Amino acid sequence: QHESMKNANSSTTTLLQQSLIEKDDLIRELKSSMDQSESSADFAVEEDNLNLNRHVEDLQQQLQDKESALVELMCKNESMKNDNNSTITASEQYLAEKDDIIKQLRCSINQSEALAKFALEEEVLRHQATIKTLEERNDMVYESEL
Repeated sequence: QHESMKNANSSTTTLLQQSLIEKDDLIRELKSSMDQSESSADFAVEEDNLNLNRHVEDLQQQLQDKESALVELMCKNESMKNDNNSTITASEQYLAEKDDIIKQLRCSINQSEALAKFALEEEVLRHQATIKTLEERNDMVYESEL
């Protein structure tokens, strides 16, 4: 009977060791999955940043072009000062429209930056939720195997 109990204990020990090995393997798989999720999130955020940076650069170039055009128009305005009042009035109106365009471009740049920040924050929150879900699943699997 002692030998039978010894064999039963040995079998139980072997099963427990196998169970621990399986749990360790599962934990490694979950950690790998979490690492991949984080890597994917980092890549997505980096790609979004690159796209947003390109958009901001385009807007900045447009702003520079508009500012150059505005400078050019101001130089032309100097030469037009000798023209009649209607020509001067038309030029001033044209400059005001260019100022409005510059203001709109600046507003657009600010909005783009705010949207970029919001999108990045949303992406981080989404990935944090994914990681939390994976951790909860891991805990549930671990507890169910206990």
